[in-house]
Amino acid sequence: MNIKIFSESYANKWFSEKLRETLSSSFKIVIDHTPRYGRDRVIKELQNQASNPNLDSIIAVIDYERGQRSYVERFFTENIDKFENINIRYAKFKGKNYIGIIFDPNFEEAILCKINKNYHLNYRTLTIIKSPSAQEFLDRFSDDERIRGYLMFTKEKLVSLL
Repeated sequence: MNIKIFSESYANKWFSEKLRETLSSSFKIVIDHTPRYGRDRVIKELQNQASNPNLDSIIAVIDYERGQRSYVERFFTENIDKFENINIRYAKFKGKNYIGIIFDPNFEEAILCKINKNYHLNYRTLTIIKSPSAQEFLDRFSDDERIRGYLMFTKEKLVSLL
């Protein structure tokens, strides 16, 4: 099964890569990320992939952000499940499965502040996770019990939808 994951931010890309590591080898997963991606642009990219015959499923790893969420909810019409601040939403579009892994309101508050409440308030940390250095910074949390729990929850939901 061919899957493409679009990751909005460097931190979301890190989560996508950890998720790919946990999924069975029966999935061929490609991760797409550019610094220009924002939540709305990722959803636009998903729509552009609808006619790609080489993809079976398309996943977005995005942040809900604060304020207007209707754009996300209009695209991912079905709310599948929620674990703490991670939402899994789904849509079927032009014969393809579209899955949204959505951090509420963002990766920092959904993940980092669960590990240490000071991370989301720390300007230095925010600067790092919004940069290419995010992977190196976040790798030190790979073995954290909460991270493993978030990844297992997400993996179980993805496998059931794929």
